[in-house]
Amino acid sequence: MLTKKRSLWGALAGVLIAVIWVGLGGPAVGIVIGLAALGWIIGMILDNPDTLIKLLERLKDR
Repeated sequence: MLTKKRSLWGALAGVLIAVIWVGLGGPAVGIVIGLAALGWIIGMILDNPDTLIKLLERLKDR
């Protein structure tokens, strides 16, 4: 349950930043999608650090 909350909060933070940015001008769709996706990815990394560690270890072994 906690995983979903953090990734959701990250995505919502990205959307909020995008909406503020759009209020000042700019292409709305790209900003909203990009920042929401970035927030979701950051939330998922914070919730699942083991996955990131495993990925970095595999990259190191190459």
